[in-house]
Amino acid sequence: DEDDGLDAPRPDTLLHAWLRGEWSEASHPILSGAAESLHTFNFGATVFVSMVFGHMASFLPAFSVHLEDLSMKNVILYVLDDNAHKVCRKLSRSGFPRYCLRGSRQGTLQKYEVVLTYLSLGKSVFWFDFDSFWLQNPEPYLASLEVSERTFPPDDIAKAFGLSPAADADILAAVDADSPNQVMNAFFWIRYSLSSVQWLVALMNWMYRRPHAHDQVAFGLFLGVGPLVDQEPLPRPPKWAPLDPNVFANAARFAGLGYWGQYEDLILFHFFDGWNSNQPGDFVEAFATPVYQGIDMFETLYFGNESARRSLVELSRIDPVDPNSYKDARHADSLGQGVVTSRSDPILFAANSE
Repeated sequence: DEDDGLDAPRPDTLLHAWLRGEWSEASHPILSGAAESLHTFNFGATVFVSMVFGHMASFLPAFSVHLEDLSMKNVILYVLDDNAHKVCRKLSRSGFPRYCLRGSRQGTLQKYEVVLTYLSLGKSVFWFDFDSFWLQNPEPYLASLEVSERTFPPDDIAKAFGLSPAADADILAAVDADSPNQVMNAFFWIRYSLSSVQWLVALMNWMYRRPHAHDQVAFGLFLGVGPLVDQEPLPRPPKWAPLDPNVFANAARFAGLGYWGQYEDLILFHFFDGWNSNQPGDFVEAFATPVYQGIDMFETLYFGNESARRSLVELSRIDPVDPNSYKDARHADSLGQGVVTSRSDPILFAANSE
């Protein structure tokens, strides 16, 4: 189970130790391990990071073969228990993943801790929860965003919802299918810059002082989405843009999710093996749609044939979303993940804006 982080070190000490050079393998093993991993990377490329513990370790061999088949480079796994570390190290000796970074705690800060570490080392980072299945190598697509070849949503909708063009964004993040600014932290890309490092340190310290706040709520607040939870001012949000939900899709496990594009266009499919940090159980099913009830998503995606895999993913295909029905997550009805379903000042878009 996840701990609440109350006895964890302050997040900013990680960055301060790196900047001052006052760290060692004993005092800051994540910094030491990450620095050691740098020689395995392709120069200048994004680092792809996920974390693994518990039952997820049994899928590491299939995961490694699959990503190697996709020619994905710079993949780092943050392994948070002894068994995951053992399995990952054995695979790494065969060449994939590139590096297994050892962690110990299993809390909500660990996701951001490893992202901050590689940002501090000058790397742009793509985080993905391990309950995500890669259908294509994302690197060509991400490169196309850098030169404005692709945009989601169209400019008029982006402006109305307070979003930046992808080419100008410091963060690209998952969103719901029915809201271009209902941000999620199951997968996101963050560009290396000093301001990105400072922003993430501020987010982590905010969470550290509020150990019972949901990490996804914190992520949205620091991107300027949703109401403040108290009187403490927050830093100016960075420029951010949504990842196209018809390319980086969320399974239709909960209301507002799914995709309406083509299966062949999908790059990533996040399938929610649990409510938070891969914790399956009856609590999740009480809130989930019936679409995937009783289906072992890991087994089908990693061990099923292509036909079975496609059939499973396409259960999440929904009717196209009319941009005039988009929900604006800045108008929240609670401090949870809900958003209002209508606006008093509707913004109208052309029917083909989707």
